[in-house]
Amino acid sequence: MDVNGAVADWEKLLATNPHYEGKDKVEQLIAEAKKHAGVKPGTKAQPLAQ
Repeated sequence: MDVNGAVADWEKLLATNPHYEGKDKVEQLIAEAKKHAGVKPGTKAQPLAQ
């Protein structure tokens, strides 16, 4: 549940591996995590867009 830590790790991954083959997915994960950073555990959230 450490959103900020996960984002920091993903950003470090992309900074140290700019040609990472899963870069698009990691960038998507970062964006989703940042959108949900203020949500407290147990709070109902709207479903993610598919």
